[in-house]
Amino acid sequence: MALTHFLERLLEPVLHLRAHGQLFGREGDFGLGAQPRTAVAAGLPFGAAVWLVADEIGMQAAGFARKPTDYAASRHAGALGSHLLFGLTVECVRRALAGAPRER
Repeated sequence: MALTHFLERLLEPVLHLRAHGQLFGREGDFGLGAQPRTAVAAGLPFGAAVWLVADEIGMQAAGFARKPTDYAASRHAGALGSHLLFGLTVECVRRALAGAPRER
């Protein structure tokens, strides 16, 4: 069953943000917060991975987006920037709640 355009526009951001929070915002559940090497570059690689998996692959697979080549490069760049900020924010919050990783 195809979603109407209105429902798609309404649900896409909600599901997108919910998926990010549930799957990627809970990095500590996967043991990522326990390893200082996972906090490399203040969470930027984490944000880039979320962008690739969730935005570039997952949204199309879920039926909420067309193929990546149907969008302008500037749109991909903006989405990547947003996800880098997401990774940075997740890492800052993780450090604030758990303490910064110790230098070895």
